[in-house]
Amino acid sequence: MRVYETLFIVKPDLSQEDAIKVFESFKENITNNGGKIINEEVWGKKTLAYKIQKFSEGYYFLINFEAEPTYPKELERRLKLNESVIRFIVVKIDGKKFKLKKQAPAPEETPKAEEQPAEEKTEE
Repeated sequence: MRVYETLFIVKPDLSQEDAIKVFESFKENITNNGGKIINEEVWGKKTLAYKIQKFSEGYYFLINFEAEPTYPKELERRLKLNESVIRFIVVKIDGKKFKLKKQAPAPEETPKAEEQPAEEKTEE
């Protein structure tokens, strides 16, 4: 089994619940065809860099999964046929060079030097 990543964008005129149903259907399709979901991310509604099919926004979804080498073509076919999906990409991940990492939480901001009260010097 090989590791793959797919990112797809769903039309913004769907409700968020309907967009998530599309996402869930692709996850279910992956597992029903012998694949294993490694990581999934719902990025939500984002602005596109340029218009696609007259849309300037879309719901972004990312899935990392393991599957047989023949499955990605089937997934691409299903993504093409789904009218709710406006753009997609499926790529093979090279496991030797790439390891999936969880997103680290944003570091907490430390107060700047200007914001800290200065110590007063007293001469004795």
